[in-house]
Amino acid sequence: MSDQIIAAHPDLLNVTFHGVPPGLKEVYTMFAGSYPERIGNPDDPDDIDVITKGITIVDPRWHRARDAVKKFVVQLPLRDAAGENVGLLVLAYKLDANPGKGEKDFFLAATALRDSLRAQIPSYAGLFEAAK
Repeated sequence: MSDQIIAAHPDLLNVTFHGVPPGLKEVYTMFAGSYPERIGNPDDPDDIDVITKGITIVDPRWHRARDAVKKFVVQLPLRDAAGENVGLLVLAYKLDANPGKGEKDFFLAATALRDSLRAQIPSYAGLFEAAK
């Protein structure tokens, strides 16, 4: 799913999916996305907040010296077909590919993209099934 999203949205730098893998408790991790080498790494506290509290973080990344590429990050609850929160979707937009866009633009784009995925996610368990 992450490869399809990146291919369809050239304004994205990366996309990652986070949550608790089936059979585990309170093991918050990235389980799919643009950085395969990070799969299984522990999530940051802000990632866990989105998953457990259902909040959305709109992060303009102003003055972040460690970011190699200027980006705008939106972290939002991932939802299944029934509208239930089943994890976290992190979308990093390329700032150079989105001149003049601001927080509202990125929030609306991220929300629309997230909502378009719902039909592909029948349930929490469905996130971890093999791709068809």
